[in-house]
Amino acid sequence: MRKRRNIGNTIRKFFLILISPASLAVALLFALSGAAGFINPAENDLFAVVGLFYPILFVALVANAIVLLIFRSNWIYLHLLLLLAFLPISLRYIGFHNQDLNQGWKVMTYNVHGFRGFNKTQPNSTSHKEIIAYIKKENLDLVCLQEFRSWSGNIENDTRAFATAAGFQDYHFTGYWRKGGVQSDGYLILSNLPIINTGAIPSTTKRNIGTFVDVKTPEEKIVRVASVHLISFSLGKQEIEAFGEAAALEMNLIKKHGRSLLGKFRNSFNIRAKEIIDLQLFIKNTEMPLLVCGDFNDTPASFTYSKMIETGLKDSHIQADFGLGATYAGNLPWLRIDYFFLSKHLKATSSNVIQLPFSDHYPVQVRIVPSTLTP
Repeated sequence: MRKRRNIGNTIRKFFLILISPASLAVALLFALSGAAGFINPAENDLFAVVGLFYPILFVALVANAIVLLIFRSNWIYLHLLLLLAFLPISLRYIGFHNQDLNQGWKVMTYNVHGFRGFNKTQPNSTSHKEIIAYIKKENLDLVCLQEFRSWSGNIENDTRAFATAAGFQDYHFTGYWRKGGVQSDGYLILSNLPIINTGAIPSTTKRNIGTFVDVKTPEEKIVRVASVHLISFSLGKQEIEAFGEAAALEMNLIKKHGRSLLGKFRNSFNIRAKEIIDLQLFIKNTEMPLLVCGDFNDTPASFTYSKMIETGLKDSHIQADFGLGATYAGNLPWLRIDYFFLSKHLKATSSNVIQLPFSDHYPVQVRIVPSTLTP
């Protein structure tokens, strides 16, 4: 019996020698990813890069904790401490609420990817017709589209035709770039609520990071609706595959595209850090009830998300959804990068990701009700 016990202890010590370094590495990476929201990526982008993998590292940490518990390792206390410390970050990813699908205005945000379909290089895509058909069927009160692109070369005709075909009389378009002349792509807001004022959201990065409309609600109150699109990573197909396979340690892809990936990450994080500060200023200067939606190109663990929450706005997914709510349609299935944020005057009664096949993003639909609206 003593001999068996000694053999068991030897096996346990052997496995702990193998497991402990890996567990420490996972714990360190998880801590870096959890801290991403507190570190400006323009000053240090390491945290932001690791933060993209927060959900994967969370699962890895929990799995490690179970193994450490089985082998009675003291390293489990570090894992439990980290899970507890970053619990508020983890809860940003998951909704736990029942939904009321029949109450409130029906609003949708959708990055339509320039009507190029899922494949960015797809020529002569007809996805604008399919998206129009879907919007018309859904009987929406408001629609905010990012990466709206002219398919005919005449943006005025195309925005008018799109709005009319989708069943909207009021609409507003703002181009991405802060310059004169006709622009072929940008933001389009469609509204069945009367639009009484419009404007752009400029950035120090010399482009418009969004647009807004002020609409009159059925309660005769004025609400500002902003549609935003913060800078993307601009990854190519092979780079996305390399990034998506990173967790599986596909080293050939990582070695081939790693330098390109890192360069694009650093550039995008740096610009987006400036853009979110500009957006935060716009939000703070808006006194009326406010709804901000669109493609933020960042995760709930990010500096971008933390800055949005810092303004006092609430995430509709946390307020009225159930589950993870990933919105990126590509080979990165854990990414939630499209959001609705609401001021205290508004409340989401439902929030849903719709898995349409017409873009590399999925649209998000919410139902919104007033909550002590003021003029």
